[in-house]
Amino acid sequence: MTESTSLTEKTNLSLELFIVSATSLFFELLVIRWFGCDFISFAVFKTFPLVACFIGLGVGIAKADSRLFRFAPLSLLLFAVIVKGMTFIGFGDNSFPAAGLFQWANFSSTYGAQLGLYIFGMMLAIPLILAGPFAVMLCIGSRIGYLFNRQKPLRAYCLDIAGAITGSIIFSVLSFLWLSPSVQLCIVAALILLFTHKYSQPRWLSAVTLIAAAAIGLIPIGANGEVIWTPYYKIEVAKVVVPAKYLTTGGEGLKELGILMQVNHGFSQAFSPNNDLSMTPEAKKLPILKTLEGFFQERYRYYNIPHKLASPKEILILGAGTGSDIDIAVKHGVESITGIEIDPGIISLGKRYNQSYTSPKVHIHNGDGRDFINKCAKKFDMIIFACLDSASLSGVGSSVRTDSYIHTMESYRRCLSLLKPDGLLIVSFGASVNGNSDWLRDRIDGTLTAAGGYRPLFLTDEFAPIKWPAYIFISGNPVRDGKLVPPSDPQGFSQMKISPNVSNVKILTDDWPYLYVRPINFDVPYLLVLLEVILITLWAGRQFLFSKQNSPTDWQLLFMGAAFMLLELQMIARLSLAYGATWMTASVVINGILIMILAANLVILKCGIFKRQEILYAVLILTLVLNYFLPVNTMLSWGSEGISGGHIIVTFLSLLPMFIAGLIFASAFAKVKTPARSFAFNLIGSVLGALLEYISTYTGVKSLILATTLLYAISLYFYFRVKPDIKPDIQPDIEPLDKALV
Repeated sequence: MTESTSLTEKTNLSLELFIVSATSLFFELLVIRWFGCDFISFAVFKTFPLVACFIGLGVGIAKADSRLFRFAPLSLLLFAVIVKGMTFIGFGDNSFPAAGLFQWANFSSTYGAQLGLYIFGMMLAIPLILAGPFAVMLCIGSRIGYLFNRQKPLRAYCLDIAGAITGSIIFSVLSFLWLSPSVQLCIVAALILLFTHKYSQPRWLSAVTLIAAAAIGLIPIGANGEVIWTPYYKIEVAKVVVPAKYLTTGGEGLKELGILMQVNHGFSQAFSPNNDLSMTPEAKKLPILKTLEGFFQERYRYYNIPHKLASPKEILILGAGTGSDIDIAVKHGVESITGIEIDPGIISLGKRYNQSYTSPKVHIHNGDGRDFINKCAKKFDMIIFACLDSASLSGVGSSVRTDSYIHTMESYRRCLSLLKPDGLLIVSFGASVNGNSDWLRDRIDGTLTAAGGYRPLFLTDEFAPIKWPAYIFISGNPVRDGKLVPPSDPQGFSQMKISPNVSNVKILTDDWPYLYVRPINFDVPYLLVLLEVILITLWAGRQFLFSKQNSPTDWQLLFMGAAFMLLELQMIARLSLAYGATWMTASVVINGILIMILAANLVILKCGIFKRQEILYAVLILTLVLNYFLPVNTMLSWGSEGISGGHIIVTFLSLLPMFIAGLIFASAFAKVKTPARSFAFNLIGSVLGALLEYISTYTGVKSLILATTLLYAISLYFYFRVKPDIKPDIQPDIEPLDKALV
C-alpha cells in the first residue's frame, strides 16, 4: 500500500475485508447445511460442498481482480436458481449409487442395465449444482484477493480470520434459532449489497438482482407438510388423517391418527397414540388403508418386544425421537424413563403430539447419547437403542456422523456396565428388504460380541409379510448366563441364524466408527466422481497452479493447507467423542480453531517471525506424534460426570498442533511476494485435505494424524527450497523474531 493512501481509506479497506470475509464463511456454512439436508446425494459426497466453496474462493483470491466482484449478485441469483431448480425436478430425492456406503435400495436391481447411465447423469448433475457455490465464492474471493494485495500480509490475514470467526458465530446463532437456509440466504444478499451496489451500472441493478435471488430462495418448492429446519435436519411433518367411518371406533369427519416424519428427504419415524388401530372391513378393501393399518400394527408389536422379554422399572432410551418407545413404556407401567434425543426439533414434536412425553415418569435430555452414557453413573434395568440412526454429520466435511460413536464397541461396553445385574441391553436397527444389509447386521452382532465377550440373542422380521423390517440384538447377564430364552415368535419376530464368523467382521471402534461403510475394496462410482472433482479443481486453478512464477513458499503453504484441513477434521471427530457429536461441539471447535490461528498471527505480529521454521516444524511433528499415541478414551474416563481433567488435557493437546502450525504459517506468509496468490495456494491445499479425509473410512480416524504429519513433512521440504536472498515485493510488516528480541 502506498504512503499516499489516507488513513480513512485504510480503515475502509480493513472494514470491507472483515465484512467480506465474514460473508464468505457464513455462505460456506450455509451451503454445507443446505446441501447436506436438501440433497440426498450429498450424504455420500459430504465434503464436496466444502470443496466447491474452497475452489471458488481460492481461484477468486488468486485472480485478485476486483472487477469480478460486480458479478456477485448475478452469481447469487444463479445459485438460488440452480438450487431451487434442482429441487423442483426432484434431484434432492435421488441417491447416488455408492457401492461403499449403505443404501436402503439395491441400485443394481432398481436400475439394472441403466445403472451406468444413471451414474453418468449424476456425474453431470453434481458439478452443476456445485457450480452455484463455486460462482458465488469466486466473486467474493476476487474482492478478498484485491484487498489482501492492498495491505500487509499478516494484517490482512488477521482481518480475514476475525471476519471468519464473526461469520461462523452469526451462522451458529441463526441455526440455533432454527432459521432456514433460505432466510440465511437473504442475509448473504444484504451483506453483498453493502459493497457491490457501487459497481453496478445502473446502481439499482445490484439491488434488484439480489432481491430476486433472495425471493427465489424463499420459494417453498417440494415442501411436504410442515417444514422445520433444526441445526441438524430439515424435518417434514405430515399428519395422518382418515375418514372416521373407516375406523372400528366410528365417528364423523376426519380422524387424526398421528404423524409421519421425514428427515433430509428420507423417512425417519412415525408416531401414533393408538398404534393398534383397526380398520373396518370396508376400509380394508382400500389398499392404502390396509397398508396403513398393517404399518401401525406392526410398529405396535415391534415397540412391545422389550417388554415381552422383561418387566423393567428403570429404563434408558437412546434415540427417543418423537417417543413411540416412551409411550409404550409408560403404558407398561415403567416407573422411571430416561430419554435421550439429540435434536431439539424432534423433541418439540414429541411434546406436541405425544402426551407421554410430559408424564412425570419421563425425563428427556437433549444431547448426544454417547456423551450421556460416558458421564452417567446411574444403573438401569434396561437400555434401549431405539433404531438409533442419523442422517446428519457431526462436523463440517467430516465423515463422522452424529450417531457414529454410539454404535462402537466402547459404547456398547459402557452401556453393559450401566445395567443392573439382571438388566438387558437391546439394540434395534432398521433392516433393509431382501438381505441388502446382511453385512451391517453381522457388523453390529460382531461389535456387541466384542463388547460383551459373548454372542447376543438376535430377532428379526426381515422376511415377515408386512415389510417393517428391523434387527433386534439382546445382551446382558441373562443372555450371557443362558437364562433368557425369548419365545420363538415374539409378536411376529423370529430368531434367525447369523454367520458364526463374527471374528471376520470389521468391528466398530472409536477409531473406526463407520457403521455404514460397506466391506469392499474400492467404491468405483464414488471414485469416478472424486476424480471428476479433482480434474475440475486442476482446470479451475490452472492459471496459478501451473504458473512459472510459483515459489517454493507457495507450495509450502499449499501442503500446509492440506495438512491443516486433515488436522481440523480429525480434531472435530476426537472432540465429538469427548463432548458429544452435536452441532454445538462442531461450532465451538471450528471457532476454537479460528481463534488459535488468530492468536498465532497476533504472536507473530507482536514478537516477529521465526527465521528458523524448521525448529517449529520439529515441535509440531512432536505434538502430532504425541496426539497419535494419546490414550484418549482412558483420559476421558477420568471422572464419571461432567468435564474432567482428562477432557481438558485432551482438548489442549488437540489444539496445540494447530497453534504451532499457525506460527509456521504466519512466519512464512509474512514474507510472500503476493499475499493473495499465496493465500489461494493455501486454500487449494485445503481442498486436497478435504478430499484426503476419505482415507479415514479405510484406515480409521487416527490415521489422519499420520497423513497430516506426512503433508507437513512435504511442506518442510519446500521450506528448505526457499532461497534466502530473494526479497519479497511487499516488505514484511514485522521483524524476524531473533532481531526483535535483541
